[in-house]
Amino acid sequence: MQKIKWLWKLGVETFENVPMWVWTIVAATIALSTAIWGLDLGLTLFAMSGVAFGQNMAFTAVSRSRNAGDILYHRKCAWMSNGVWLLCQMFIWKNLFAAFDTGSYWQLVPLFLVYIASTTEGSVSMMARLIKSETGKRQVGAQAQEETKEQILLVNKRIDDLYIALAKAAAKE
Repeated sequence: MQKIKWLWKLGVETFENVPMWVWTIVAATIALSTAIWGLDLGLTLFAMSGVAFGQNMAFTAVSRSRNAGDILYHRKCAWMSNGVWLLCQMFIWKNLFAAFDTGSYWQLVPLFLVYIASTTEGSVSMMARLIKSETGKRQVGAQAQEETKEQILLVNKRIDDLYIALAKAAAKE
């Protein structure tokens, strides 16, 4: 039961940032494509919309983790991003080859609409979630903040050394 609650919470938090007009466009595109070209294309578009949404969620996570200071977190995000990207490419290339083989180039229009809407909203949704939850080493810029602190300490030490050297030189005179 806990897993179901966690999954439900993940879904609600993930999709709360997606405007209703985007869902309307995706749903209408899938329904229209199913009516015109058949159930096979409609099911493919439906499945691809979920995979493309997940692809850009993972891509956004890996992009943000790259700019943070947690290497293990970045590794997990990179595995997820690359795996979902490969799966999404299978949907895209399958439909591209099918359109070119059959001459049904108009079938690519709904594919592109669903792909663009799903990837855009996947990226925005993940960014909104991560902004709320990133802390510590997982926060964007964490590595740079640590490097900056070290540089400030080094500069302060050099200034102190310079003052000491100047004070010694002044004392000798």
